[in-house]
Amino acid sequence: MKKLLFVLFATTLLAGCNREFSSKDFTHTGCNKATETKADAGEEVSRYMFMPVADYLILKYEGGDLRVIRRNLHASCGVKTEDGLICEVSLEGNTVHYLVYETHSANCPCDVNEMTSAVTGLQVGKQYIFQLNKYKPLSFTFTKDLFLVQDELSLME
Repeated sequence: MKKLLFVLFATTLLAGCNREFSSKDFTHTGCNKATETKADAGEEVSRYMFMPVADYLILKYEGGDLRVIRRNLHASCGVKTEDGLICEVSLEGNTVHYLVYETHSANCPCDVNEMTSAVTGLQVGKQYIFQLNKYKPLSFTFTKDLFLVQDELSLME
């Protein structure tokens, strides 16, 4: 009887785990051009180091996935390297943690037209919180008509 209760308890716990959650198709346009020279950049560069800032964040439903798009990203020219811009995604409860950072920041700012990825494993009709880097959380319901455009600067704390 104890074994049966344990198996039922373990099965219930495992059923609550979302093993299908992942991020895929992470791409970005790369550093289009340096917006200033190294000598001209000064303190302005430090604003973009490590945590690139975008003008717009777009969350939309796409083929059962959550498509995350960041447009007009301001970063350092270190994103030119093969692994210069990294995206890590995790799900904790109903919170999608979406962390984007530079691995090789450099002393020259540049613009990236677009960065995109697909987050899989979310349940249609469920309420989620989207946590981009250390910004203010953004709440949304994952539905087939989801198309949310947010000024990213308004999310900065």
